[in-house]
Amino acid sequence: MQEQGQAWYVNPLNGERYFLGRPADAFGVMRSLGLGITDSDFSSFGQQAPLRLAGRILLRVQAQGQAYYVNPLDRKLYYLGRPADAFALMRAQGLGISDADLDKITAFTARP
Repeated sequence: MQEQGQAWYVNPLNGERYFLGRPADAFGVMRSLGLGITDSDFSSFGQQAPLRLAGRILLRVQAQGQAYYVNPLDRKLYYLGRPADAFALMRAQGLGISDADLDKITAFTARP
């Protein structure tokens, strides 16, 4: 967000944005939106994940739930180990957006 430097994750499945303000927020998004994959599937990706996984967060269920982000531009896998790793990735790979454009993306709200 242009004024406050806030970080958001846009879920490619529903187009909604999820706030990543604190490490606990980011962990919650990874846990609730992550797609569990096996080590066999993970190993089969080689240098790139399949197009259908672009923008997704993957959780390696057979590797203590290690989380990876699939960059939609090159489909490379980026490790999201510690909160510091995740925030470094956001700074390096994140895209800037104006407040007006961000307002066009529906924000996730908890459903009853």
